[in-house]
Amino acid sequence: ELDKFVPYLPERHVTPDFPPTWLIHGDADTDVPFQLSETMAKRFQDQGVLHRLVRFAGAEHGLPGIDRAAVDAAYTEAAKFVVERFESK
Repeated sequence: ELDKFVPYLPERHVTPDFPPTWLIHGDADTDVPFQLSETMAKRFQDQGVLHRLVRFAGAEHGLPGIDRAAVDAAYTEAAKFVVERFESK
C-alpha cells in the first residue's frame, strides 16, 4: 500500500520556496535510515534550498553515546542558522 504514503513523503514536496533546513542525523540510525536525510539534502540542493546536513558517524537514532559536546555544538549551530534566517526577513 505504498501509494497511500506517497503524498506524505517529504522529498516530494521540496520546491525552491522550501524554508532553509538543518538536518542532524546519525549514519547508523536503524529507526530512520541516514539515506533519507541524504535524499532530502540532494532534493534541497537540486531546488536551490539553503540547507546543511550534519552527519554523526556511527550514531544511532537520538545520537546516544555520541560526545555530548559535539551534539550540543551541532544543535547550537542549528539554532544560530534558524535565528539568522528569521533576522534576515
